[in-house]
Amino acid sequence: MPLIHVPLPGFLSRRWPFATKPYRVPPRRLPFSFRRCPLMAHIGTQLGILAAIGGLWAVSERHNGIASVPTTPSEISLFWAGDVSVSLLWTYTLLWTALPAFLMARYSEYFSAMQEALKTSQPIMELCKPSGLERICSRCHQVHRWQTWTRCNPLPLFLKYGHFSKREHRKRASPKQTILLDYSKIHYSIPLVNSCVALRNRHFLVATCMFVKFLLSIISGLVAAIFSVAIVSASSPLPLVIPNMFYAWGPAESSLRPALDIVSASVVNTAPLIQWMTPTHAFHPFSVTPASSAALDGAGDAWNITAETTAYAMTLECDMLDPRVISAAGGITIDGTVGKDAQVVFNFTHRDCAVYKAISLMTPEALNMISFAETACSWASKSARVGFIAGATDPNSQIGLSNFTLASCIPSFTQSTASITVRAADTPGQVLSSTILASNTSQVSFGLTAYIDRVPLYTAVDPKSSNLQMDNIGRLSYDHSKAHTNPASPLDSAGLTSAFETIFTAVFAASATLTAFNNASTDPGPQFLLGSLAKPENRLFVVWRPAAVVMAVVFAALLATLWVAWYAHANADILRNQEQLILGHALMVDRCPGVAQYIDDLKADAVQHLRAEEKARCAREGVEYKPDMKSDDELLKGRSMVEHAAHLDEEWECSLDGDKIRLGKVSGFLGYYGTDQSASGSLQSNE
Repeated sequence: MPLIHVPLPGFLSRRWPFATKPYRVPPRRLPFSFRRCPLMAHIGTQLGILAAIGGLWAVSERHNGIASVPTTPSEISLFWAGDVSVSLLWTYTLLWTALPAFLMARYSEYFSAMQEALKTSQPIMELCKPSGLERICSRCHQVHRWQTWTRCNPLPLFLKYGHFSKREHRKRASPKQTILLDYSKIHYSIPLVNSCVALRNRHFLVATCMFVKFLLSIISGLVAAIFSVAIVSASSPLPLVIPNMFYAWGPAESSLRPALDIVSASVVNTAPLIQWMTPTHAFHPFSVTPASSAALDGAGDAWNITAETTAYAMTLECDMLDPRVISAAGGITIDGTVGKDAQVVFNFTHRDCAVYKAISLMTPEALNMISFAETACSWASKSARVGFIAGATDPNSQIGLSNFTLASCIPSFTQSTASITVRAADTPGQVLSSTILASNTSQVSFGLTAYIDRVPLYTAVDPKSSNLQMDNIGRLSYDHSKAHTNPASPLDSAGLTSAFETIFTAVFAASATLTAFNNASTDPGPQFLLGSLAKPENRLFVVWRPAAVVMAVVFAALLATLWVAWYAHANADILRNQEQLILGHALMVDRCPGVAQYIDDLKADAVQHLRAEEKARCAREGVEYKPDMKSDDELLKGRSMVEHAAHLDEEWECSLDGDKIRLGKVSGFLGYYGTDQSASGSLQSNE
C-alpha cells in the first residue's frame, strides 16, 4: 500500500523541531572580530581595564592602600596544618597576583584573535585595490578615456615610453601581497620580525597590531606585580581619660634620689626612660576608658596610642661668668691653704640677683664640680638662680682652681600642649615620639623654689674616686660631659655648661613624672579626650611603575582597536566578500583563465630553474647532461612551486572582479590601455 504524505498544519510546522524548513542561503557577514558588537565589547574592555587600574591607583594613594588583607603565615609548613582557616590564607595572594595576570592573558588572546582576522583580511584588501591607471585617474573624479586622462595629468611624470614608472608599479597588487601573502610562516611569527615584514608590505595597521600584541605578551606577567601588600599603621579613634591633675608641690615634697638615679641610668648611661617622660619634658598621663579597654585586646609591640596632653618642663638660660671680673670686684676670697684647709667664697651678682656660695679645697689635685641655687632673688630678676663652679684644685692659681668655670642660670618653668605617641602594650606610657606645640607654650610660676633649693643638697660619695669633689648634680653633669659632650676634655667650659643644662632639665622631668601626678585629692575631676590607636595592618597597594607600564600598553591597544574599527567600517563591503577555508579560495579562482596561465608560467619557471640546477649538478659530477633525461613532471615531483612564485612577482598583478580573482601580466595590461579602448580598469587576462 503506498504511503500517503499528509502535510503538517502551519502551527505545527512553525513549532515542531522536525518540521521541514525551507533552505535559506546565509547572508555574507563581516568576520566576527570586525562586527560592531565585538568591537564595542573590545573597546569597552580596554576602557574598563584603564578605569579599573586608574581608579584603584587613586584609591591607593588617597586612602593609604586599597583594602586591608589578612596576614599571611610566615612559614610554609603552616600550609599543611590542620587548621583550614590558616591554610586558606595562602590563597588570598592569588586574588591580586594570579587573577589579574590570568585576566590580562585572556584579553591578550582576544586581541590576538582580532589581529589574526586582520592578517587574514589583507589579501582581499590588496585584491580590491584599484589598478595603477585607475588610481592616477581618481583625481579626475570620473572615468576618462586614455586621451582625456593624458590631458588632465602630466604624462612625463607617470609614463615613459608607453610603460608605467617603477614607483607606480610598486603600488599595484602583486601576487606576493595577495595570493602569496602568508603571515603564518615560522619566521614571520617571531616577535618584531613580523612587524617589520608587515611594514615592508606597507600593511601599517597589521604591523601596529603585531607590535601591540608583542607588548601585551610582555605585560601579561607584569600585571601580577601591579598589586603588592605592605604593612602600614592603621589608625582608629580611641576614647581616653586623664585621671589626675598636675600637683606642683610633688617634686618639692618628695625625695629627688629616685629622679637622680633615673637620670644617671637613662640620660648618662643610655638606659630606657621611664613612662610618660623624655629627657626634657614630663607628660600628663592618660589611660583608656573602661568602655574602650577591649580595643587593646591582643595589643602587640607595634600598637601605639597618640593623643594631645600637657607637657611640663624646666629650661635653663645659662651665662658663663669671667672669674677675673668677679675677682677684681672682690667677689672671690680664699681662706686657708689650698689643698689642706682652704675655703673659697664666691659672692657675686648675676642680673641683679646676689649669689653666695662657699666651697672647700682640702684635697690636692681634686676635680671640683659644685652646684648652687639661690631663690631669694627679686621678681624683677626672675626670682631664682642655679649654676655650678668647676675646676681642678691648683695651689698656684690665684683663685685656687685651674680650668675654672663659673656658670649662672635662670630657670624657667613651662607648660605646653604636646602631641605624644606612647606604646600601647607591655609598657603602657613608654613615649615613642613627641611634638611640642609652640603656639600653646607658656611660662608659669609653680612656686617650686623649695625644689630648687634642695637640688644642690644631694651629694655623691664614691670611695673609688676620692679625687672627685662633687655633689650629685655636679657628678652627673661631669659624667655626661665625659661620656657624650666632650670626652677628650670633660672640664671644658662649654661642654660642662651644656651637660649641666641637660642634667638639670632631665632631673626635673623625672621628678615631676614620679611625684606630680600621684596625688588625686586635689583633682576637680577626670578629663576626657579623644586619641587614636595605631596598629600595624596589611594593606593592598598599587605599585605605580608596573601600573603605568600596563596602562600605557593597554592605551596603545585601545588606539589600535579604534583604528581597526574605522578600518572595518570603511571596508565593510570588501570584508563581507572574504571567503573562508580552502573551498572558498578554490571557488574564487574557479574557471579563471588568468589563473591557469599563471600556474603554467609558474611551472615553466620552476622547470627552468630545476633544469639549471640539474645541469650544474651534472657538471660537478662530470656527467653529460641530456635535456630529455627527466620529464617536467619528474622534475616537479616532490618540489614546492610556491617557492618559485616570487620570481614572477614583477610580471603579474592581481585584482578582484566580482567574486573572482583575476591575474594578468603587467605587459599585457599596459598594452591593453595603450590602445584607444575604455579605461574601465579590468585586467587583461591571458586567455
